[in-house]
Amino acid sequence: FLSVLNLTGNAISALPATIGLLTHLEELYLSGNQLNRLPDSICYLPNLKIITLSNNELQALPEGISKLPLLRSINVANNPLTPEEVLRLTPPQAQGAKVLGLQKPPAPDQADTAEAAFGDLAI
Repeated sequence: FLSVLNLTGNAISALPATIGLLTHLEELYLSGNQLNRLPDSICYLPNLKIITLSNNELQALPEGISKLPLLRSINVANNPLTPEEVLRLTPPQAQGAKVLGLQKPPAPDQADTAEAAFGDLAI
């Protein structure tokens, strides 16, 4: 079974919905591509622990991505995501889970500013 898929730096602009059929996948590396969206089927990867999405063109993420049961690390740095989109990524079931993409949590009066949202620090 395929447990690690590294597609880093391949100028990929879209993933097929069939990515959700890789149910044994534990690590998915998609950094440095041209992705502007992910298929909802990515939320059907019950064994996924690590996903890297940095340096793409993602403007939104599938709603269920933070509900993946084993997800421990997600890197969304350097994507045009809103601070709210990034903040909702922390998997509720995972103590110590890492979300990379926020420089620091935005102050309440800065929550709408993109400059408060991007960097490389794990939250």
